[in-house]
Amino acid sequence: MSASYNTLSDHQYQISLEIETSKYRQDTEGKENEIPINGWIEIGVYAKDSNESLYLNKHQITTQKQRWKLV
Repeated sequence: MSASYNTLSDHQYQISLEIETSKYRQDTEGKENEIPINGWIEIGVYAKDSNESLYLNKHQITTQKQRWKLV
């Protein structure tokens, strides 16, 4: 996972996120097998010195590698 930001005008920021995900299911013998991803996760950005949520939304994940640009 990586994250970076750029300062925009009017005290706004553009945040770039890159994540890699995997999903596994355990069979009856306890072996984990990778399965296709198709689910929702919450992506959140919080203020550095507080728990204030600056961005919090659900995003659908359908591939292992995802990239987002948030403003």
